[in-house]
Amino acid sequence: MYALLLQLPDFSKRFIVDCDASGAGFGAVLHQGDGAVAFFSRAVAAHHAKLPAYERELIGLVKAVRHWRPYLWGRAFTVRTDHWSFKYILDQRLMTIPQHTWVTKLFGYDLTVKYCAGKLNTLADALSRRDSDIPSVRAVSAPTSALYDDLRLEHLHDLQAQGLRAQIAARAAPDGWALLDDMLMYRGRLFVPDASVSR
Repeated sequence: MYALLLQLPDFSKRFIVDCDASGAGFGAVLHQGDGAVAFFSRAVAAHHAKLPAYERELIGLVKAVRHWRPYLWGRAFTVRTDHWSFKYILDQRLMTIPQHTWVTKLFGYDLTVKYCAGKLNTLADALSRRDSDIPSVRAVSAPTSALYDDLRLEHLHDLQAQGLRAQIAARAAPDGWALLDDMLMYRGRLFVPDASVSR
């Protein structure tokens, strides 16, 4: 099994930016073919949520490129997106003022845009949807142990422990003894009876 790890950038290699946008967010991955160098994910602002998918994708691309400016400025890099028309972003006629605004922020970067089918752009797609309201199952797992439950039972049935409990209840216990969470403690340490199976 392989886990995703961030890798150090190799400035002699070409950077690749995979990006995607959904109704919930923008997602992008900066890599160099072998493994990810950095991830980028942002929620869509409320005033951008109703924009066409093309403009949301453009905004996501600009935000990711500006975020990774130290890596990308002055170097040729490739942008891969699941929007076919994005291949011609710098060559086509821009129809709206927001398109002009966002495309001008890409001027000065040496980028090449390539189409990448959506099913091949899964990581960026997942990052773009991480803040969506899609119902999901979330669980927290933690190791459990029956040790403390067993010791509580032993404290209830052990004669030495019963005597110490009675002394603590009567405020006659020797110094350092206390009852915490129904368990006997001596100077902050858990008391284990001599006859305990936990010894």
